[in-house]
Amino acid sequence: MELVDECLPPDTASFIATQVKMANKKKKGYRWTWKMKMLCLSIFFHSKQAYSLLEKKFFLPSKRYLQRCLQQSNIKPGFSPEVFAALEMKVKTFPEKDKLCVLTFDEISLKSGLMYNANLDEIEGFEDMGWGKTQFIANNGFVFMVRGLASKWKQLIAYFLTSDPLKANAME
Repeated sequence: MELVDECLPPDTASFIATQVKMANKKKKGYRWTWKMKMLCLSIFFHSKQAYSLLEKKFFLPSKRYLQRCLQQSNIKPGFSPEVFAALEMKVKTFPEKDKLCVLTFDEISLKSGLMYNANLDEIEGFEDMGWGKTQFIANNGFVFMVRGLASKWKQLIAYFLTSDPLKANAME
């Protein structure tokens, strides 16, 4: 393995080391590093067909596992650095024309109510602009989204929960 580390770029050497390590494990014993998950997600975003082919030839996380990883990401109200990092990774795989996009925003009415989230051990449903919750119950959602112009893709980049329609100066 030392020869691999010396002769190959770090990411390639890491991939090979992971393949060697996984060869001796059962499928349910696989454990993926954050770096390997990000590599697999970038391949998956680039081409689902290519990922399916590579999944048959190499030890890679299943598509369902990658989807679960994305679902478990805990995105909170406001602008999230994690969302921008994921968007950056996704856009790197696009051809130039597919990078053309537009920023859209929309406000929707929500059913107001409070709910206990056992995973986070907190009560959800209060007004939240990303810098903290207030004592008011949210009944509006404000969403920022980026949408492709030349191809069909979209990505939520931020959302806010408000107790009243959003005022222009609220985002200052």
